[in-house]
Amino acid sequence: MKSFVIRATAAAALAGASMLSQAAVVNFNGWAWGNNWNTVVSVSNPGHTGAAGAFKGGVLFAPGGEQGFSGIMGNFISYCVEITESFHLPSGNMTGYNVLTGAGYSEWNNTNGSGKTAADTAIRLGQLLSYVASDSALVASDAQSASMQLAIWNVIYDTDNTVTGGLFKETSVGGAYDAYADTLLADSRSWTQMLDVYVLQKAGSQDFVLTRDSGHLVPHDFLNVPEPASLALVALALGAAGAASRRRRG
Repeated sequence: MKSFVIRATAAAALAGASMLSQAAVVNFNGWAWGNNWNTVVSVSNPGHTGAAGAFKGGVLFAPGGEQGFSGIMGNFISYCVEITESFHLPSGNMTGYNVLTGAGYSEWNNTNGSGKTAADTAIRLGQLLSYVASDSALVASDAQSASMQLAIWNVIYDTDNTVTGGLFKETSVGGAYDAYADTLLADSRSWTQMLDVYVLQKAGSQDFVLTRDSGHLVPHDFLNVPEPASLALVALALGAAGAASRRRRG
């Protein structure tokens, strides 16, 4: 299964630090499931109309980073955690990203005037992501991925467990992805948080969610531990993209 989770060897103190960051290069080559331009949604507060779903690609972490991530994460799947900014697929090497803990991500403090702290949002988002991690069938299609994106946005921008009411609303005619988004939110509400939440952050560009096993039992097939051959292929792809970018600038 593709995954947005990695089991890392960082010390617990590093994983829990909220103000530390770590540089990273992010490269998304497409949608994780099919063509998610088939799953366009409209939302309000903040207002946005566009495709909803997960992205796939790789992340290259700077060595010696304070958050303790290392090397290359291949088969990486992630979702948007900041509606108001954007990027384009395929992304190529997106440099200038930093890895922050969810609790240290200032965009989540009092979002939409909700009164929630970034730590509150990180905990609730950790529950949702841990719930989806428990069963690979929960998000395995374009439509389910769109619902998952809506559920993630609702956690960030609202305080309830529905995408059709409250501070953040899904306003598309027919609301094809609303019911399943609400199911994901309701079913994850009391779920044990197995995953620590991080954010890949860059000013002026869309930010993405990143998670790590917090020491609880996570189903083995959900963990993203690429084989050495896969890592080599990702490294080659990132290196080739960087060389092409340098040639274009030259």
